[in-house]
Amino acid sequence: MAVILVFAAKKALPPVVPLLYGLPQGQDQLVNTNFLVMPAIFSIAIIAANTLLIKIVDNDFIQKVFLGLIITSTSLSTIAIIRVMLLVGSF
Repeated sequence: MAVILVFAAKKALPPVVPLLYGLPQGQDQLVNTNFLVMPAIFSIAIIAANTLLIKIVDNDFIQKVFLGLIITSTSLSTIAIIRVMLLVGSF
């Protein structure tokens, strides 16, 4: 969903957006608008790995922990993308 949101709002976004907040302020934080989908892609990788682990592990508690990680990573990546879009977008 977040990937579709980025491509749908691409015309309202500048060519570069601040995404890498761990780097020093300035040009180092800026990335091309296309890289705004990276948190969503990272979240999809976590979903795939955790789904595989849920199928392998028999412990109910561990399965619930992996499910919680899936929900958390998806929520945080979506929030990060929306926050950046609201920060620099012209909606």
